[in-house]
Amino acid sequence: VELDSHSSGRQPAPAMGRWEEYVDRESKLVASGPGSSLRRSFPCAPIFVRAEAELQVIGSALSSWLVSVGCALIAVIAFTRSAFLSTIATFAIFATAACSLFAITTVFHWHFGLMEAVSLIIFCGFSVDYPLHVVQAYVHERQHGAGIRQALREVAGAVVAGCFTTCGAAAFLLLCEIRIFTRFGQVLIVNMLFSLMFALIWIPAVIELHSSFCCAPACC
Repeated sequence: VELDSHSSGRQPAPAMGRWEEYVDRESKLVASGPGSSLRRSFPCAPIFVRAEAELQVIGSALSSWLVSVGCALIAVIAFTRSAFLSTIATFAIFATAACSLFAITTVFHWHFGLMEAVSLIIFCGFSVDYPLHVVQAYVHERQHGAGIRQALREVAGAVVAGCFTTCGAAAFLLLCEIRIFTRFGQVLIVNMLFSLMFALIWIPAVIELHSSFCCAPACC
């Protein structure tokens, strides 16, 4: 069997499964024979070890991402002290990850592998910054009788500048010859742009719509 040593864990997985079945079958034959005192054998080829670790990371990506979103929700609640604002900010984080995943699998036509799984988990921390800045500015301006428009005047420029600096730094990764670095840069740029869009367009629209049904700022 010929396998690319630099391939993802999905390629050697079928061969690893068949090899484990063969080793288990032979181990049972040895255990029932004169060499019953021998310990159980198991495959330990480096490519199988790496493939098993990669598949475990990919399989636990969803649970790890949910833990990250939960931590982000706790942080937003601590800063805003508002269930409504925390809910829309957390949904913006969720939507950013969903749109990034859509871009990875549909636009870029990449297979969901180790790098993509790790990127989504890491970028959850990046995604919480912009929504948190917007909702926190709204909380501050609401205390002074203002609304989301004044909050955007205060933080929109800083949020856009932060997105451009992050994307500008990630742009240098696109020049790398190692594919994992170029993909990491692409995913980072896409994630930051989606996060900016939800922070400056979707969140203000939802807050403004919610405020229109409230008779007083205290209702929000």
